[in-house]
Amino acid sequence: MHLLPISSSLLVFAVITTVHSAEKLEQKVLMTKAAAKLAIIECKFSANCLNYVHWYQKKEDELKRVQYVDINDGTTRNNPVFEYLKSTRKGIRTFVLKIPDLKPEHSATYYCACWIGYHSET
Repeated sequence: MHLLPISSSLLVFAVITTVHSAEKLEQKVLMTKAAAKLAIIECKFSANCLNYVHWYQKKEDELKRVQYVDINDGTTRNNPVFEYLKSTRKGIRTFVLKIPDLKPEHSATYYCACWIGYHSET
């Protein structure tokens, strides 16, 4: 999906429901915000998610993990390029990703995902 600003002051953020290992995470489908505003993207996750909720940004054919959040204590770890992103807990099984001071380069598809069951990073 290729996203472009609708006008010089509007940006489009598409957020798609993500399924990983048959685990459904709920997100809004489409969001439009004015430049220089705050975007808040919500991710509802299930009790089956292990340890972290991961946030990804997709532009063109490039997918980057921008942040992951510890489900237990809310600690975040950002990709160094995305230090401006913030996440906060909203309810027992919901995190929100906050993108402050929106700029045209923030136009992208944002996903949340989690692992269920055992996985290895090696």
